[in-house]
Amino acid sequence: MLGISAQGYYKHDYASNEADILSASIVLYCLYVRQKERLPKAGCRELYTLCREYFREKFTIGRDRFYNVLRSNSLMLRRTRYRPRTTDSRHGYRLYRDLVNTSPKYTPAGNGRLVVADITYIYTREGFAYLSLVTDAYSRYIVGYCLSRSLDAEGR
Repeated sequence: MLGISAQGYYKHDYASNEADILSASIVLYCLYVRQKERLPKAGCRELYTLCREYFREKFTIGRDRFYNVLRSNSLMLRRTRYRPRTTDSRHGYRLYRDLVNTSPKYTPAGNGRLVVADITYIYTREGFAYLSLVTDAYSRYIVGYCLSRSLDAEGR
């Protein structure tokens, strides 16, 4: 009557039930893997690989559908990124005007005529460390440096 044979109806119904069972099994297995004593911070790629190994030939869904299953069950991890504070514009130090980027632009004629300073952060096992570099603008050699745990004045 609807243009679908009995075989097609039952085959379609069976496939959707099997996919629902697989999705539920994936969710339960991912919750099992992410328990506190196992892998609580396991990401989607790692879970995808573990599910493929665990379910073997029964794992018939692709990566995108797997991510959709995780997303619909609130199993995606939020990426919390911490970036250290490197600029403090509310300081009490004297501000100097820029003497290099003038018109006409100053270009050093030899070593030691112009040095520039910059600060960046480096991630270490203990946390972030701040690296201050003083570089000769002509030769681009590092003239001085300081590695500090904080941005205090003695570390600059």
